[in-house]
Amino acid sequence: QAEEEDMTAYRAQIDTGAFVTCTSDRKLLHGYVEFSKNNPCPVRLMPATEGSDAIPKGYGYLHVPAHNEDGFLPVRCFFTPQLRTTVIDERDLIRAAGHSAKDIKSEVLNKNFDAGTFTYRAEHKLKRSFDVIVHGILRNGKAYTGALLLPIDDNDISRALEEDEEFAKDCERATILHVHAHQEDQYKKLRESFKTL
Repeated sequence: QAEEEDMTAYRAQIDTGAFVTCTSDRKLLHGYVEFSKNNPCPVRLMPATEGSDAIPKGYGYLHVPAHNEDGFLPVRCFFTPQLRTTVIDERDLIRAAGHSAKDIKSEVLNKNFDAGTFTYRAEHKLKRSFDVIVHGILRNGKAYTGALLLPIDDNDISRALEEDEEFAKDCERATILHVHAHQEDQYKKLRESFKTL
């Protein structure tokens, strides 16, 4: 294996047979929106077995680690508690990058069984820098994303500040750096305004 697999990490299976991205685990979703009478669900999931249709309760975005400027792709995902897993329709990776199918020249899901890894690549027709690239691991020959980036709230940050001394020091240094940068920016604006007097 190329790197030790974190068995506690939340991952999504890239399923080339799926027609929708969905999860049974709401805590994975950023920006969650509940469906209602005024905001009805636009899809009904039709699983392989008869009579087991499922209607999603809401949607949000999985933050899938990716080879791009942000370091992740925000993949739209339906919350369906009746499921037992998290799957990604690979076409949603293209949409999450802001492209449509017509922008893509080719798609490849390359599995490296010796290393236990995979690389998904959607090649853009115009620019290589627009390619969609996702790396992940293989479990039983199936492609799973890198560890999903989970939403965090103020309680998570407060707990981390109390429990992780190194994180607390990094936060303090970053705060000082940003305060200093803000002050410098304000001084620069002030000096510029004095030049016009």
